[in-house]
Amino acid sequence: MMKIFFSFLYVYIFLVPLVYAASSDVTIRFQMGIDSTPPSTPSSLVALPISSSQIDLFWGASTDNSLLGGYQVFRNFLQIATTTLTTYSDSGLIASTSYTYYIKAFDDSFNISSSSNIMTTSTSPFAATSTATTTENHGGFVARPELVSFSIEPSLHAVKMSWATSRYVQFELRWGRTASYELGFVTNELYKKDHSTSIDDLESGTTYEFQIIAYDKDGRRTILKEGQFKTLDAQDTSAPTNVSNLHATASSNDVLLTWDNPQDDDFSHVRIVRSYLFYPNDPADGFIAYEGGGTSLRDTDAFISNKTQYYTIFSYDAMGNISSGAVVSVHADGVLETVDIKPSVGTSTDLQLLFTDFELVQNNIVVAKDDLDVFVPLTIRIAYEKLPEHLKTITVTFTHPNDTDSTFSFLLRINKDKTFYEASIAPLRTQGSYPVTVAIFDHQTQKLFSLQDTLYAHKKTSGNSNLIQEEASVFSLVLKICALLVTVVTLWILIFYRVLRKVTKVTK
Repeated sequence: MMKIFFSFLYVYIFLVPLVYAASSDVTIRFQMGIDSTPPSTPSSLVALPISSSQIDLFWGASTDNSLLGGYQVFRNFLQIATTTLTTYSDSGLIASTSYTYYIKAFDDSFNISSSSNIMTTSTSPFAATSTATTTENHGGFVARPELVSFSIEPSLHAVKMSWATSRYVQFELRWGRTASYELGFVTNELYKKDHSTSIDDLESGTTYEFQIIAYDKDGRRTILKEGQFKTLDAQDTSAPTNVSNLHATASSNDVLLTWDNPQDDDFSHVRIVRSYLFYPNDPADGFIAYEGGGTSLRDTDAFISNKTQYYTIFSYDAMGNISSGAVVSVHADGVLETVDIKPSVGTSTDLQLLFTDFELVQNNIVVAKDDLDVFVPLTIRIAYEKLPEHLKTITVTFTHPNDTDSTFSFLLRINKDKTFYEASIAPLRTQGSYPVTVAIFDHQTQKLFSLQDTLYAHKKTSGNSNLIQEEASVFSLVLKICALLVTVVTLWILIFYRVLRKVTKVTK
């Protein structure tokens, strides 16, 4: 036993250091005893009033014999923050008020330095917010903030913007597909000269409009920059198919959602967005109830504030492409089986459409409405120019051929090239006639236009159904192999029988 122990000790003491020494990328540091040495004192603290509610602090860096942890910021002799930087913006202050500051440094052993120099300064007088863009102020002129530098770094699904201004300002960044900047905005409440922010969850290969607005400490508003940016193109730009078999069930204040995820090879996850107004048209248009790769969700307390909820499930692929969206609505008393667009909405007479204006596409080929393949994903689409610019919501609802109570609805969303409103749907699987309803909700005229027709899907034995052809080829190959095996076995039996007869004659 002792031999085993000393052998292990020898390996640990002598061989392990040799293994580490063989690599030039490994640094071994031994610290003996306890670190009781505090960092050096932060130096040259400066407190700079920026506005009526903000004071910026700057100081010289500290050093430590081991590892510097950061700095403690004190205002009026009470700690208000901890930071690893040598600057701090203290905001939310009161106008025309005096504040006292000092800084202490600490290390990774919780040793704390002595206090820096103490600085006392006052915030600026309160200035009423104004949206005026004029530079005139009490008979004089105040310089507007200007862009000193600007850079933009797009990626597949995000963009990072950085810019500097000539004066301390707050900013507001707005963006969208159009100059109405309808997709979102971000603001910064700190007054700074150097600014940066990122916009995430964008679509690849897509052009967006943006606008940056600056507000100085007196509330004056200045448009710093307007322009466009485009996210990087992805090799795969095709939207994935939507989820299928989407159902919603009300249970007390909860909603139980179930669905089947797409069978696409590059499927990544789904995002479920909820709204009490109407079906969310965009992955950011409402409350995000779920994001992940599951196939069910219990949305707890969904009916606490509103008794009707609308859900859209968007599926994502590995490249970040997004489906048009599968939709379902549910009331606290049960599921709304039909597309519900508010009782006050009438029938629009502005749109002159027929069901033939919608194209049905399988395997990149436009097919007839009575010639669908149950094994191939289906895309239903309508040309962009056939609908007005202010159109907001288009839904298509399929009814199962063998169960009239089973309906599935999808959104038609505009594609990246603005050529079609379209939805990609998983293979129908069941042969038969599918009643289809297309509902178009015009948000400007507050009217509803709807079309109804019937599609027929069947199992194709020829044409563009690759799956049927592959199954037939495999079946044919299996038959050939079986026939070959039967032939070989039969020959062996005949040979064995003849040899046996000859051996029997010889023995006689």
